[in-house]
Amino acid sequence: LSRCSQVQESMDRSAAARRRRALWRLPYFARLLARPPPLPGLDKVLPNDPRICLGALPCGVHYVIHTNRKPKRRAMLRLVLRVGSLAEEEDQLGVAHLIEHLVFRGTPSFPSGDLKKFFDRCGMQWGADLNAETGMEYTTFSLDVPLTKGSLKLLEIGLKVLREFAFDALLRSEDTKVEKGIVEEEWRCSLGAEQ
Repeated sequence: LSRCSQVQESMDRSAAARRRRALWRLPYFARLLARPPPLPGLDKVLPNDPRICLGALPCGVHYVIHTNRKPKRRAMLRLVLRVGSLAEEEDQLGVAHLIEHLVFRGTPSFPSGDLKKFFDRCGMQWGADLNAETGMEYTTFSLDVPLTKGSLKLLEIGLKVLREFAFDALLRSEDTKVEKGIVEEEWRCSLGAEQ
């Protein structure tokens, strides 16, 4: 019993010593957190990955091309618009999301629902292969195109769809009424049960 109590006292003393050492180091860590040391090379621009092709079109659209091994035989197209819900005024809340929905309702090449029918015929799924999201600073349209023999035409159409999303979307008032209800329902669902 005395041996156990000696071991316990020794452990207590070493724990107290560790606490004292930790308290002694506290001012050093506080100074380090208050003024962290400068990181080297943060003022330098990172070099581009040589596997990435960057460029800009005459209209000002910037593009990035990168080849991935997975998923095989798919072109993953993204149209990223540098505008999102932060651009909305107080009386416009939700308009960016509404416009994101309206863009899918029609373009000059695919008016009123023809886009969904076309992608269904090509074996693409709405939501999985064609989708969009609106964030605070960006609105992103995603289109994943299968690449098989003779599928360059499908890739060309995919690029055309994204171009029309950006520049020529048909924003019709009758579609606005329908999509407004959908966006409001999405908002209500995001509130959760406690709201």
